[in-house]
Amino acid sequence: MSGVSNDTFGPRSAIVIEVEGLGIEFAGTGGSVRVVDGVSFRIARGEVLALVGESGCGKSLTALSLLGLLPPGARMASGSIRFEGRELARLPPAELREIRGNRIAMVFQEPMTALNPVMTVGAQVAEALRLHAGLGRRAAWRRAAELLAGVGLPDPERRCREYPHQLSGGQRQRVMIAMAVACDPALLIADEPTTALDVTVQAQVFELLRKVTVQRGRSLLLITHDLGIVYENADRVAVMYAGRVVEEARRDALFARPLHPYTQMLLGAIPARSEPGERLAVIPGQVPPPVEWGEGCRFADRCPLAIAECRGERPGLREVDHGRRVACIRAPAAAVGGRTACASSSRAAAATNRLVVEELRVYFPVRDGLFGARLLVRAVDGVDLVVRAGETLALVGESGCGKTTVARAVVGLAPVTAGSIRVDGEEVAGRTCRHVKAVRRRVQMVFQDPASSLDPRMPVGQAIREGMEIHRIGRDAAERRERIAALLDRVGLPKASADRYPHEFSGGQRQRIGIARALAVEPELIICDEATSSLDVSVQAQMLNLLCDLQAERGLSYLFITHDLGVVRHVADRVAVMYLGELVEQGATREVLEAPLHPYTAALIAAVPRIGEGGRRRLVLAGDVPSPIEPPAGCRFHPRCPYAMERCGVEAPPWFGPPAGRRVRCWLHEA
Repeated sequence: MSGVSNDTFGPRSAIVIEVEGLGIEFAGTGGSVRVVDGVSFRIARGEVLALVGESGCGKSLTALSLLGLLPPGARMASGSIRFEGRELARLPPAELREIRGNRIAMVFQEPMTALNPVMTVGAQVAEALRLHAGLGRRAAWRRAAELLAGVGLPDPERRCREYPHQLSGGQRQRVMIAMAVACDPALLIADEPTTALDVTVQAQVFELLRKVTVQRGRSLLLITHDLGIVYENADRVAVMYAGRVVEEARRDALFARPLHPYTQMLLGAIPARSEPGERLAVIPGQVPPPVEWGEGCRFADRCPLAIAECRGERPGLREVDHGRRVACIRAPAAAVGGRTACASSSRAAAATNRLVVEELRVYFPVRDGLFGARLLVRAVDGVDLVVRAGETLALVGESGCGKTTVARAVVGLAPVTAGSIRVDGEEVAGRTCRHVKAVRRRVQMVFQDPASSLDPRMPVGQAIREGMEIHRIGRDAAERRERIAALLDRVGLPKASADRYPHEFSGGQRQRIGIARALAVEPELIICDEATSSLDVSVQAQMLNLLCDLQAERGLSYLFITHDLGVVRHVADRVAVMYLGELVEQGATREVLEAPLHPYTAALIAAVPRIGEGGRRRLVLAGDVPSPIEPPAGCRFHPRCPYAMERCGVEAPPWFGPPAGRRVRCWLHEA
């Protein structure tokens, strides 16, 4: 990706930042707790270093320490941070402020919380220019508009006057990048810059990051859990585990032959690197909390190759090849075993239709301003889909296309404007809960954010029992307790979890609780709405294996809503592609992903980062999804389509292809 040698840093003058032995501690009632322990790395001019690892390993704290932005209670306890030859840890606060935002800048993970909601985006970009570049108010405002234009925001003058809530997620991320590069920093830190963004927006963001950093000789520290992004964008990779770097290598070397068992298992858990029906590699257990870090290797309790020496001796990073380091006493001989087949690898689905949706429309009324005209948001506009017994249908598309609204309409959480929803042949659209109570029991939902879908004041056992009581499952309280204990055991949680509260669990554990709650009422169809999108790759693998096993055991059907096409390839029998309230393509998963017919489907697939295809030119889809209040005439994708014809802007295409097979809505495929 850059012109920097991957084998050596060259002269020390080429080093932009050098971190040696970094230690970070939090003050606690029982004394200080070390959460980052002896981290060392260097980044050369024009280089991209990716810092990867599971949540809680210390990646973000390491990045925040470079800017002197550690949270309250945390302090840098040891080590050195040298930036352009200056020791940052000993700089007075005033001098550090001169560097922060000027020579070192950061793009934060969640732009909605990082941006000030009561300031216009233009004022926020201009603020850095006035502070560090000494520009006057008008000059800073003009420069802010130029920066917003440079990051691809249309009509930058108008955008400058808008507030963060008026922009989409991808647009807010571009504003964050404009703020970060306003003063042309030598080092840009990007902390999970595309988490929860669609692959098309993700491609736009990384194209932009390359443009404003590497192509101009600047350096980038990239923090992410998406290893596909790492492969396509990084020069070198440092893998962190439990506060320490356990492996560091050139990108190609690390992906071709990972040496540390933890790195091997992380790569083995990626759905895109497995075959459909193949069981994903799972890392057992969890990252130990800092208070439980022992003297030996911190990965030993989860490592299938651990020996007695691993628990008694803490391995340091040692060089095993030029420019490659690993912290494992068994490397480079260590090798973790391969995969096995999933229980449901046959993927055979019955002919019975579990769910049939026909001409579904969901419109929401809104007003144009406080006293403006009444408008309609056409969130879902004529969707047809079928989920058969025992199969998985994936529903994919960009944010705002209506996927979640379809799911909420099916379970009765969104009002249906028109159309039909039949579960096992019984109509549920527009009927009251009292009339369809038995049908609703057969369809359950696992939500994207389990923390917000679980009542924080309700113990886990009570949350699971609630649905059982409503639907009268179990003869009495004792039988329900037995069922709850069995459900928790089935999803890999101890029985004692029933008496604990949601905040006492990790994100992956809360997602397991959401699955147990859905299973409690013995459903036939489960809707998974981005159920794995925010999970680490290792936890995601556990969830996908669990869903695969449950489908085999109980004959469950899944409607799987996701923007991760690697997950789609691994779990889905069929896929339906949605754009701006409408379906544009349907078919068997392998057919759709290997030979897409609709230009939008092709753009989605081309935007996915792929391991093993370095240097591949990714298709960056221009523009944003139009407003569902005023969708374009004709084909709704035509304003962004590279193959659009005059007819596309006037006449909406019908479905081409058999209703039960491969079909597409595009004039390019008119018979």
